[in-house]
Amino acid sequence: MFVRYSQDYDRDLTNFGIPVRDTSGNFAPTAAEFTKPGHGYAIGLTTTLSSTMVNEFTFGKIFNGIGYYEANDAQVQRSNMGNPPSFDNFATDPLFNDNGKRWLDGNGPLSFANYVPTVAYGDSAGRTETAPSTNPCWNGCPYTNQADAWTFADNLTKVVGKHNLKAGVYIERTFKVQDGSQGTYLGSYSFGNDGSGQNPLDTQDGFANAWLGNYRQYAEGQKNIGDWKFWQTEFYMQDSWRVAPRLTLDLGLRFYSMPPITNVATGRNASTEFVASAYNSNQVERLYIGACVNPSNNAVISTANGPCPSSATTKAYDPTTGTFAISSLIGTFVPNAVANYPSTATPYPGMVIAGSSAALPQGLYTVPFLSPAGRFGFAWDVFGNGKTALRGGIGQFLNRLSYNQIASPSSFPPVLQTLNLYYGNITNISSGAASLGAVSPGSMNADFTGHQQNESTYNGSLQVQQKVGFSTVVEASWVFELRRHVPLNIPLDYYPLYSQFNNGAAWVNPTTAYLQNNALTGYQAGNSGLGLLGGQYIFNPSVCPTCVSSYSGISAQQFEGTSNYEALQINVRRNMTRRLSFGYAFTWNKSMGPGGALLNNNDPAFSRDPLLPDKFRNWGPSYANTPFYFTVNAVYEIPGLGEKLNFKPLGWVTDHWVLSGLYQWRSDQMAAIPTPTFANTSSTCSSTANCYPQWNWTGGSEGYRALVTGDYHLSSIGGTLQINPAASTTATTSGTPATPSYPLNGNPGNQIINTAAFTIPFPCSQQPAADPHYGVGERLSCLGNAGAGQLLNIPGTRVSNLDMTLTKNFPLKHEGRNLQFRAEMYNLPNHTQFSSYNITPSYDWRNWLQGRLVQTNANLNRMTGTLNPRQMEMSLRLVF
Repeated sequence: MFVRYSQDYDRDLTNFGIPVRDTSGNFAPTAAEFTKPGHGYAIGLTTTLSSTMVNEFTFGKIFNGIGYYEANDAQVQRSNMGNPPSFDNFATDPLFNDNGKRWLDGNGPLSFANYVPTVAYGDSAGRTETAPSTNPCWNGCPYTNQADAWTFADNLTKVVGKHNLKAGVYIERTFKVQDGSQGTYLGSYSFGNDGSGQNPLDTQDGFANAWLGNYRQYAEGQKNIGDWKFWQTEFYMQDSWRVAPRLTLDLGLRFYSMPPITNVATGRNASTEFVASAYNSNQVERLYIGACVNPSNNAVISTANGPCPSSATTKAYDPTTGTFAISSLIGTFVPNAVANYPSTATPYPGMVIAGSSAALPQGLYTVPFLSPAGRFGFAWDVFGNGKTALRGGIGQFLNRLSYNQIASPSSFPPVLQTLNLYYGNITNISSGAASLGAVSPGSMNADFTGHQQNESTYNGSLQVQQKVGFSTVVEASWVFELRRHVPLNIPLDYYPLYSQFNNGAAWVNPTTAYLQNNALTGYQAGNSGLGLLGGQYIFNPSVCPTCVSSYSGISAQQFEGTSNYEALQINVRRNMTRRLSFGYAFTWNKSMGPGGALLNNNDPAFSRDPLLPDKFRNWGPSYANTPFYFTVNAVYEIPGLGEKLNFKPLGWVTDHWVLSGLYQWRSDQMAAIPTPTFANTSSTCSSTANCYPQWNWTGGSEGYRALVTGDYHLSSIGGTLQINPAASTTATTSGTPATPSYPLNGNPGNQIINTAAFTIPFPCSQQPAADPHYGVGERLSCLGNAGAGQLLNIPGTRVSNLDMTLTKNFPLKHEGRNLQFRAEMYNLPNHTQFSSYNITPSYDWRNWLQGRLVQTNANLNRMTGTLNPRQMEMSLRLVF
């Protein structure tokens, strides 16, 4: 029987801010208290029920968490700033009256506090009127995150003849409380001048505006407390069966019951998600778009033939009602007072509160109530002499999603939202005025809905072990890990291929329509990537059937990902004999998956291509940077000359020395095929002069990859590896217009791979152009032909490293007491070993349009980083 108890208390002061008066009237730096407490206890009891039966029982409870709190609440009370108004009446909100810090001595707020808001004085003219930080907790204090878990396990073992039977149960009950937020719940004031001329109260100076209380923008978010709970129950049966003296089988079956981690809170603390089946386009509210407006008559001016004139102004515009508003409201929802929506309209169509309907259960998604997972293993003494063994096994292991993967819905609208006010005086911000705030489209990027399969992993191995004498064992193994039902993030609103070419007029931004006019930008054809609206403005399914109107980003999680890992592992191990032990290890590994191996915890999930099947476009290898690893470790106890000669004074110098070392070798790194980029292309344009926008390459959400036109190995062009960090990057000029021009494979003296093998595919277009640089029509060739994953071997990145340690013990009379000298040496040969590199070509845009490749990357084909040089450390310590 055992009983254990442990407790940890960790409290730091961090993130110091400017000095502010404290309760004593003295100035002291503001600071945050960062706490990481924890405690736990466990009880275990082992009972021998009979000579062939044993029962093992354990019960335990653990508590842990983190918290951020103001070190001195008095310094940041809202009253210190004169209680600037807010949408929420903090003085009467019961959430703001909960005192008693959970893990700190003394009193203080738990999750809500009436602290000062964020304040900014920034100026469009460039004056650096920035506000000092008055909230050292990143505007989130106080912040509380705690978890309590109770576990129960009972295992019964019974020996029956050649069978070693075992059965057991494991039960866990976990509670977690964590704050969530949307925006800054204490409010954020911006008093700066935005240069639009639309703020009638603007003094043109941020500090003066603050003195008068005239804000450019006030934004206030919300905060809540999620209450997360889950059960996990597992039970199993296992049989270790000695079939014959030389053969043993392990057979097992484990059952899992793992319902989702569930937020049981309601109201403001509930979780919400977008449910596609609940989305009704008839409930969608309209968004203000931008418009160029004649201020004298409020007439909309077309920008199809040029930018908005300087005599005009840009305003938010609702074409349905012909109503204008300040430009800051562009992209926000037209309020009901203007639009006169039907009663069913909402800014968040399709959003459902968990547990409020059958469309979204309290746990957001469902999994099978009970899932079996089998295990099988064997061990075979091949020749019966105990020297050669063959072992193998395979087992399925089910995984529960981590809390971080399902926490986001507790901060989604409409439960939590951020509201904004523009161009007013703080006296007009009153409690209960939330309906006056402008609302922007939401972005929900982690929806878990529907019935899912539990994420699972199949682990297996097949091993041959051979004793070769001299206390040495050789092992060779094939191991694998197959992940199934891995969560993938699947975009629900995206642009299909070519969709922005078809019905192109519907995508044009009315404030910058001239950027789609090739006659003005000087292009003979092509599809400009500038001057387009986002999908949230597209309300016509025939234009974009996959756009979710009124949302800026919607994605769903589906448990459908797959990845495979395989490795050959060879180990040679010699136990300590005659003062020497050593080991060799060799690994050859490879992973296959979408966008890589997906062997991490997927926290959050990896995104899946919404347009093309992963195994068509995104399935590729990954090698954890390199496929081959080889290590050697050794420990040698140097013979003591003083001991041999029985001369103790000599032993003080020559005896008790130990030399140990670790040699590591890794093959060259593997890398993905680089996607060439463009230089000297315009990302924004305020006029048609010198405006060179890059193409909208595919007319959809899918981007292009490189076009592989040759062999990337230098030997294919008669070259060899060259590494010279001191080589010049001086460039010549060529092309029209003249631009920096570096050789296509980089400057002389540095050659890693043949980057000229990677170029850029011709873009797609609605109709083929005479010159393919302006579009080849709607063809998949514009996506490029580069494969996914790590396909390139990067020469010069191989690692050969030797670390050594030399230790000398000086005995001090009594046994177990000695003075130890230790010298540690890392990268003992002090080799320069490269860890990063630049292999991404960059081409001048205007030259490319004319069929010339003008390379502009000064660091192309150069090594850009190294591993640590030799490091040495010596220490002397007393051991007793």
